[in-house]
Amino acid sequence: MSSALAKKDELSEDQKRCLQMVTDRFNAADKLHSQLVPRWNNFYGLSRNWRRLASAHQQASSERDRDVVQQEIRRHFGQELFVPYCFTVIETNVPRVLSRTPRYRGLPCGSDVPAEACTALERLYERDSAAMKYERKLQETARSGFRYGLGVQKDYWEKKTRDGKKIEKYFFEKKQKVVDDQIVVFEGPQVESVDIYDFFWDPTARDLETASYVIHRTWRSGQYIKDRVQEGRMNRAEGKDQGWVELDLEAVAKMGSATKRGEAWDGRLQASGLGGYETEGNSLHEVWECHDRDQVITILDRELVVQEDINPFLHGDFPFQIFRPTIVEQEFCGIGEVEPIAHLQWELNTLRGQRRDAATLALNRGYFYQVGTIDPSKIVTGPGVFNPVFANPSEVIQPMPFMDLPQSGESEEAAIKGDIELTSAMSEAVVGSGGEETATGTQLVQAAANLRIKQKAKNLHVDLLVPEAAQRKALYEQFYVSEERNQEVRIETPTGFAFVDVPAELMSANVEMVPVDGSTEADDPAQKKHDAMELANSLAPFAEQVNVGELVKYILGEHGIENAGDWIKEEPAGPDVGAIVERIGQAMREAGVDEAEITQILEAALQSHESAQPEEGSGEQPGSESTAAAAPAPEPQGA
Repeated sequence: MSSALAKKDELSEDQKRCLQMVTDRFNAADKLHSQLVPRWNNFYGLSRNWRRLASAHQQASSERDRDVVQQEIRRHFGQELFVPYCFTVIETNVPRVLSRTPRYRGLPCGSDVPAEACTALERLYERDSAAMKYERKLQETARSGFRYGLGVQKDYWEKKTRDGKKIEKYFFEKKQKVVDDQIVVFEGPQVESVDIYDFFWDPTARDLETASYVIHRTWRSGQYIKDRVQEGRMNRAEGKDQGWVELDLEAVAKMGSATKRGEAWDGRLQASGLGGYETEGNSLHEVWECHDRDQVITILDRELVVQEDINPFLHGDFPFQIFRPTIVEQEFCGIGEVEPIAHLQWELNTLRGQRRDAATLALNRGYFYQVGTIDPSKIVTGPGVFNPVFANPSEVIQPMPFMDLPQSGESEEAAIKGDIELTSAMSEAVVGSGGEETATGTQLVQAAANLRIKQKAKNLHVDLLVPEAAQRKALYEQFYVSEERNQEVRIETPTGFAFVDVPAELMSANVEMVPVDGSTEADDPAQKKHDAMELANSLAPFAEQVNVGELVKYILGEHGIENAGDWIKEEPAGPDVGAIVERIGQAMREAGVDEAEITQILEAALQSHESAQPEEGSGEQPGSESTAAAAPAPEPQGA
């Protein structure tokens, strides 16, 4: 075998066995996968509001097939209308389940774990979630789950570099020169939303835990192939047995195809009304990554084994997580939001189109006329026009007996919408366009829908966010702790920014990182305001037992007021009795009153003041009229 691999015949016996094993796995997975793809294409077209007949006309393989579709279009008479219910259902669920970046909490797994380790890791998770734009990428995975019933996410470590320059200074010679350098653009944990059309799983599995293998197919450019070969070459130079094998890049370039990815995308594109997909001038290569927990085998263009390494991640698991809004027992792929209402969507589109066609016919109906009595080419329509005929007009021309669509059409449409709302729990009140006549009715409808939405959010939390958080912790330990690379995290403060050091030893602490339950779900400001006012009204009869100031702070906080304490007026301070007594005593001493008599007078005044204070629960405040009625101190003798 030559040093640079160029074709399938040059594979070693071990490589041929690997190629055969991965090919067998792919073919077994594809038998199930290929049956799901037509359904996914359907769901994709429904969520993109593409008309069924127009799509069928475009997909027709011959002129005769197109004629058949055109005849069906004529039977439909008018244009196919599309009521975007599937789109509405998906786009209502996504922001309710996933409107914020997930927050994480550190839980110590032992009494010897320092508290600062949890806080430091929480700050590190926040920094990296923002750096990899996790909130937006989660939306892609969640939208795939709601559309198809399956969303897939991949978790890995990424180091991105670019060619750059740096200045080298020579201290003793007082010179400097510019040299080539590799600039690190990003290094850290990374996630991506995996296209389920390119994700294949063990057909006997019901979830990732029971899968013996998964295959991730990607489509790569020639430059990507070249970069991976160069990376493998550098690893071997450093003594690392990792990376792609040496390839004959000129021979490999001829293996690329401008149509293979188009074939994989063709059904989906046609379902959305787009044409064929080709990559002319930029041939792509098909790459399979076969993961079986112990190792990763990479196949290029279904022919060459370019990588056979142990699992590069020390957590020892698949670097994938899945999201299924509705889990189907014993099945890997769940049920999305489009599948249950697909036929109702078609029925609604058909009924709405028929009503429009009937209205068009009623407004511009055709006519029957007697041959020889009228020239149809000379008929003029419009106000104030005359059309001569050779006989009684009522006997010469008659309108076609088209009738308006009966009123039952509207009730049928309402019934279809009701079925869609019952199936998806997405009523007008939930979407936010009214629907219920009372605020209480709207609240009850939204509460019922929220239970179903929260269940889907829980599935996202358990199946995707929890394992991702655990794998990210393992990646920190593998790439930061092992290399003793401390991190510095910037945090916002009320006055600006501050920096927190995260030493490598804290990253390896025995801490379990978990996403905060419900942290991705949207807040409901209107509901929070309503609940705060309801609480205030409920506590009104117990005003004497409630700290009114704290209650007001809570209400202001639920209304979005950050500095709620500044809005509360401080209680006026009562008179400083001690200072008053001291001034009276001083005045009597200056008047020459005996000290014993001064003491006696002041004690009597203090006793009179204390007896005038209101009893606890009387409702009177210090400084009120009852307090003011306290007996004044007697005037000093001889004043």
